[in-house]
Amino acid sequence: MTGKIITITQQKGGSGKTTLAAHIAVACAQNRKLKTAILDTDPQGSLGRWFMARKENANGSGPDMTFRTASAWGARYEAQALAEEHDIVVATTGALEPSVGKVLGPEQIIKLQQLVRRVPVAPEVIKYAVKLTRASRPKEPDAPDFVKEYVSWGAGPRASQFLILGGKARAVLNGRFAVNAEDVRQLARPVLRHRIITNFHAEVSSIKSPDIVDRLLEHVKP
Repeated sequence: MTGKIITITQQKGGSGKTTLAAHIAVACAQNRKLKTAILDTDPQGSLGRWFMARKENANGSGPDMTFRTASAWGARYEAQALAEEHDIVVATTGALEPSVGKVLGPEQIIKLQQLVRRVPVAPEVIKYAVKLTRASRPKEPDAPDFVKEYVSWGAGPRASQFLILGGKARAVLNGRFAVNAEDVRQLARPVLRHRIITNFHAEVSSIKSPDIVDRLLEHVKP
């Protein structure tokens, strides 16, 4: 890297540092005929990718002026990552060999699985799980407009099954003897997000499958 480096800092990420640097870099490139570049060092930003406002000349020299962006949050992130990596090296290169104790045997696991399946579910809760799953399919006549616009493939019947099975396990873990609609709602994201495939329109609009799940929860009521 050659030339002058100018650092733009702000207390937190996402405050527009890189956008500001880009405007200044382009202006310098256009008005002062300088070769400029932006180095975004925020972990949640471009993570060290170079954005050249003007191509390097034929001899391959570096930019005349580099605009570097950084945040206090980024510095804390780097310090935390350094400490964690240090701890990993210490824990895995010594003579100590940790022992793993038995917690549950196969018979106990099978009994717990059978116990979960015996948890009762009201018909209304099953109907809600099925309705929520079917609403994610763009070919369904009753699918909401945002699903038809942004989803290419919705969740299948296995999603309904695991909403109910997961709801039974959640009820047991919370000391309850039956599944309720809130169990289904809490499990909607982990069960549905990888089963809903968004299309090109969603990608252009920066809409992800978890966003679709959140909108489904708003649209489909118990």
